[in-house]
Amino acid sequence: MTAVAAVRAVRAVRAGAVRVAAVASAGIAVHTVVNARLLRVAPPAGAVAERVSVILPVRDEAARLDGALAALPAARGVPDLEIVVYDDDSTDATRELLAGWARRDRRIVALRGAGPPPGWLGKPHACARAAAAATGTVLVFVDADVTLAADGLARAVLLLRDSGLDLVSPYPRQVAASPTERLVQPLLAWSWLALLPLRAAERSPRP
Repeated sequence: MTAVAAVRAVRAVRAGAVRVAAVASAGIAVHTVVNARLLRVAPPAGAVAERVSVILPVRDEAARLDGALAALPAARGVPDLEIVVYDDDSTDATRELLAGWARRDRRIVALRGAGPPPGWLGKPHACARAAAAATGTVLVFVDADVTLAADGLARAVLLLRDSGLDLVSPYPRQVAASPTERLVQPLLAWSWLALLPLRAAERSPRP
């Protein structure tokens, strides 16, 4: 192969790669638009007629616990509410703060563990233990750094029941303060919106 032919071959490969990348980018853009149109939106807030158990696993969350537990009992539209907080062997003031909340509000159930046994990771173990103690017909799992809107809990439960699904995962509004956070954090939402086939995932028989 002559040098000219080699250069032409390299250019042809590059042009082909550019065309493939352009087609893939266009496909992802179209899929993102379709997903955005199919994205389920929670219905307007209404009354939930069943017992709802909120599962909150915590470990060394003294700085965030007050904010999380101030929002959960204030939930509107959930008259039969239970909040099960599992303290996974915290070493800060989480235990004392949680005990104070449980004394003030009987809906808050404070549990304490000694860390996960072999073969378990901390958060899944804490969630499993709290779920086993819960008495609601709906389980809502939240983290301590999530602050629910007053109608967020009721709307999520109503969406679950209205959709006929076994699981819904509401996507929260990201709190971004710095320019870097505002640039990077939306990429997570974009990644599943662009790449995850939402309706196919809903119809899949795989757990």
